[in-house]
Amino acid sequence: MTADDNLLAELDLPRQRPLSEGHLDVRPRRMAAWVADLPLANVGETARRIYTALGELNTLSFDPEDRFKDLELLAAPVQTLETSLEKHFIEQRFPLPDRQRAAAELAQTLPARMATGYKLVLAGLAERGVRPSQRVAITALQRAVRYLTEALVRAYQAYAPEPQGLWRQLHLLYQYAEAHAVHETVVKDALHGTARSVAECYKHALLLALAGPYRLLQGEVAAVHRELAGWAARTQLVAPGKTGPDGFPIDLAEDAPPRAGGTRIDPASRVRVITTDRLVHALREQLEAPATGGLEPDLLRRLARAWGAADRRRFARAAQQAPVEAIIGLTAVHQFLEARGAGNAFPAQRDTASGRPRLGYRSQFVSVPTDSDYGRVPDVWDLHYHGPDRTAPSPGMLLNPHSSREAPAHTPDALELVDTGPGGQRLRWADPARGRARIGELICMPEPEGASPVQPGVGVIRWMCSVDGDRLDLGIQMLAPTADPVAVRRYEEDAAQPGPYGAALLLPEIRPLGQPATLLLAAVGFRERDLVALHAGGTERVYRLTRQLERNGAFAQFEFALSDSVTTVMEGDTGERASAPFEGLWSRL
Repeated sequence: MTADDNLLAELDLPRQRPLSEGHLDVRPRRMAAWVADLPLANVGETARRIYTALGELNTLSFDPEDRFKDLELLAAPVQTLETSLEKHFIEQRFPLPDRQRAAAELAQTLPARMATGYKLVLAGLAERGVRPSQRVAITALQRAVRYLTEALVRAYQAYAPEPQGLWRQLHLLYQYAEAHAVHETVVKDALHGTARSVAECYKHALLLALAGPYRLLQGEVAAVHRELAGWAARTQLVAPGKTGPDGFPIDLAEDAPPRAGGTRIDPASRVRVITTDRLVHALREQLEAPATGGLEPDLLRRLARAWGAADRRRFARAAQQAPVEAIIGLTAVHQFLEARGAGNAFPAQRDTASGRPRLGYRSQFVSVPTDSDYGRVPDVWDLHYHGPDRTAPSPGMLLNPHSSREAPAHTPDALELVDTGPGGQRLRWADPARGRARIGELICMPEPEGASPVQPGVGVIRWMCSVDGDRLDLGIQMLAPTADPVAVRRYEEDAAQPGPYGAALLLPEIRPLGQPATLLLAAVGFRERDLVALHAGGTERVYRLTRQLERNGAFAQFEFALSDSVTTVMEGDTGERASAPFEGLWSRL
């Protein structure tokens, strides 16, 4: 065994036992029959069988080429199973409850076990003296890197920490491929319809880590993962002396992802640098070109900044401990702030047909006797059918225009302050039963009672990461120390009747920071140059949205100015206008 082959000895591989001790028939023909017999319609049973089979395969000692064939047979059902598991943790609020968290962990474990199998193939072939350039060996090497990257994607999508040892394994596999000059050898992957080298798969993982995955929505992680299959080829991996200051260094001896640009490099360590200038240039060209599908422009801009290899300043963060009350979500924050303030952000509304006051913006439900005429639908065959009468009040229905606001505001959630820094703070959520956090959501921290290091105000959840499974750390960027709840609707001067009001937050101007006043609105329904009627403090005025600062799935933020073209000002709130780890999981999948 050469010095380069010693890299394989550093791989994390399970202890092997004789084939006679196993219960699974590992002969490829038998494995093909076993796979064909999987009950794919029963996700739970299929998950149990594949999870168990992979665990047994990876502990049995048998022919590496047979192992390779078995793994290739399992690739398709593993991919199908991963997709089926996604519904349990994708587009869910965090922290995840136990069942969803177990599904996320299983989705991460399956590709990790596949990667272990391919590492065993590689090690077994090396023991036989098979050269890494041989087809099965180089394919196993590429598959191991790809499946480790897949496990990394699943960790990021669950906002879980990067699996311990994963980066070390990736670095070792790349070093082995580079040492034997097979890192650029292209390997076909019929399952995914691609042909990629070990270097491309490795750079794929590096770029994913540099994209700031804990700052991305789950769907954005998946979208970036898909695009990187082609984008990784636009980057280079070079030795430190062969690049300028722009680039991200990777210490191949560490169990760690690439470092930020500008990091000092120890010349004695085993280091490579990934250069991203060509990729960033391509992203900027894509932003300037007419939209043709693909990633959203906002995400492209964030990726261009993340991969720009600029020197990133690291501010010191002060460890703090203090209880925090927090309200999450635009509507919840609006209702909470309104309940704590005086008055009602929404103007009273009247029905245009009956003149009766309408209820506010919250949904209303009524209970009426079964023999009541309220809500009865007229006969559609009637000559003068006018549709159901939706204006007639039910017995006992309140006509107080503010009655809808009497429902209690959202109760704050209890979190813990972990640390603070310039412009933000880290909070910890230890109650998965009340999980409701998502990247990009607004969060409000009320002024605490007494002395506290907590920064009060309104902010945005910029990143999330699970801690010890059932706890969730939230990285908060503060937007403003205060906010006013207001009501906003689209303004159309010639409209027959005004549209409905929606909850919005008015952030104040902060002159020392050069930060103008802004509006936080619903994520959809508003664009730059739109006219909006803003109701606040008993007054309604018309403004124009001048510049969009941010838009995500939770809210949109705009600068605004008093409209020159509209002089209509409605004064006074008089009510005159309208407004084992997976045990128990199998049966529940």
